[in-house]
Amino acid sequence: VLMFRSSDALANAYGIAVSGTMVVTTALAFFVVWRLWRWPLWGALALRHGVASAWLLGKLDALRSWRRLRRICTPAEAGRLAANFTAWERAILDWQGDPPRDAFWRWYFRLAGRQG
Repeated sequence: VLMFRSSDALANAYGIAVSGTMVVTTALAFFVVWRLWRWPLWGALALRHGVASAWLLGKLDALRSWRRLRRICTPAEAGRLAANFTAWERAILDWQGDPPRDAFWRWYFRLAGRQG
C-alpha cells in the first residue's frame, strides 16, 4: 500500500494484473490448441468464451496435484493410493462408459496405458 499510496490504487493495479494474466493465458491457450494440437480454427475460437480454457486449466491442475501427491507419499501410502486410483478408474469407466465419452478421460486412459 505504501508504494500505491492508497488501497484503491492497489486494488486497481491488482485488477489490471489479473485481467492481463487472463488475456495472456487465453492467447497462449488459443495458440496451443490451434497450432500445436491442430484443432480447427472454430474449435480454438471457442476458448474465447472461457468455458473450454477453464475446463482445461482445471483438469491440468488436478493432474499436477496428483503428481505432487504421488511424489511425497511413503511406499505404504503409495500402495494405498494406487489401490484407490484403480478403484476410481473403474468407477470412472462405469460412469463414463467404455470408451469414455469425455475427451479428458479418453486421453487419461490412453496416456496411462489402461483400458478405456
